[in-house]
Amino acid sequence: MKETLRSHSLSLAITGVMIVAGVMLLWRNLVSDPIVMQQWGRDPGPAFQPIVMLTLLGLSALGLAVTSAINALRARGVVDLGNGIASVAMPAAMVAALLIFVALAPRIGFLACALVFTAGWSALIAWRDGEGRRGIALAVGGGALVAYGIFTVFSTMIGVPL
Repeated sequence: MKETLRSHSLSLAITGVMIVAGVMLLWRNLVSDPIVMQQWGRDPGPAFQPIVMLTLLGLSALGLAVTSAINALRARGVVDLGNGIASVAMPAAMVAALLIFVALAPRIGFLACALVFTAGWSALIAWRDGEGRRGIALAVGGGALVAYGIFTVFSTMIGVPL
């Protein structure tokens, strides 16, 4: 029981640190955009919502990392790094995929990136859940429909350029 608690605390601490690192990268991208960061008078401007969300996400992730690290250190014995690393593999892959998505979207387009991202993650999750070929195919199709639906709503109906 204690070993499971230590491993779980360590995996949460590692996840928190990874999220903080991702938030720091997003902060860097946000503040380096002069158009987004320009003054808009009394209107907070387009940077307001990302600033609020990044602040909340960063503080929450930092709290998760610190409290989980303290819990792991309080437990006696050696912390099992194998379970901790294995349990953060999917969140690490998600962070990497999102960073790749953000880097490639301006080059190859939002729709292409979104189709690959959602179809790929839907297939991976279906495969990990033990779905057969039909389940994986349905997941890929559903993921692609979601991506296309988001693109259609924002680009066509609302008029937000993606």
